Amino acid sequence: FIDTATAKLYACAGNTAMDIYSLHDPVNLTFLYSYNDVGHVHDAYVINDTAFLNCGPDGFRIVNFSLLDLPLPPPIPYIELASFTSYPDAGYNHSGWLSDDGTIYAMQDENHGYDVKIMDVSDFNNITVLSTLNSSENAQSMAHNGIIKGDFLYLAYYHDGLRVFDISDPSNPIQVCNYDTYSPSSYNSYKGAWGVYPYLPSGNIIVSDMQSGLYVLDCTIPVNSVENINQNLNIYPNPAKDYFNVNKDANRIEIYDISGRKITQQIIATEHKFYREDIANGLYIYQLFNEINLEIGNGKIIFE
Repeated sequence: FIDTATAKLYACAGNTAMDIYSLHDPVNLTFLYSYNDVGHVHDAYVINDTAFLNCGPDGFRIVNFSLLDLPLPPPIPYIELASFTSYPDAGYNHSGWLSDDGTIYAMQDENHGYDVKIMDVSDFNNITVLSTLNSSENAQSMAHNGIIKGDFLYLAYYHDGLRVFDISDPSNPIQVCNYDTYSPSSYNSYKGAWGVYPYLPSGNIIVSDMQSGLYVLDCTIPVNSVENINQNLNIYPNPAKDYFNVNKDANRIEIYDISGRKITQQIIATEHKFYREDIANGLYIYQLFNEINLEIGNGKIIFE
């Protein structure tokens, strides 16, 4: 990871836990320090010398390295600001990303079935997990890498492809976009989407899949999407795979084929989700009803 504010390169998981170099002369790197307080740093996010470190089995650390800029750095030229090792689904702490305002950190532990953690890091003395999330595809699903851009968390999910969550309310993340890049259904290994990049000027998203290649995706998401989803959108995502989310005001949903034949209905008042069950791929029509059985919405849904 390159901290552009201070021109330092943080090289993780080499011969040491993490090596730090100066890039002030990028043609001739200057070695500054080897950080070995943990056995392994797998990934880092660094801003203004403050490093958010994902340390594999040693959990999560926040460390400041500004002392390296002193004319004569001390023998231990860093200050540990926080150590966070006890949290839900603590496993192999793999990677993470900091929000633009520096208050929210999304963290992935690379273990089958472990959830992504959305953390409040505004107070280094009181780091808390605000919520957890997953792809909702399989009990063994596993996130690999994630990037926060604005109000959205973009995740490359092993086996499950791209997953995008609105985290404008970090206590209530909502999945708003997905694209499966890996078709096999086995979750026993480490295959599928590995990397995601949402910073192209076009707004397109790049996803790299170890087995199936490179994808350039358009995942246009409305501004203030949580509000739009709750108030304006009846269902999401659309197209859908195994399930879709339903407007919070709906109590019941009916699904019809394009000839108008009723396929199924479900009570959705508890989870506000419709589960596909045995419906084949294709185009269908839905109707939504409130608790007093008045229709409050309708439209088309594609299952794929």
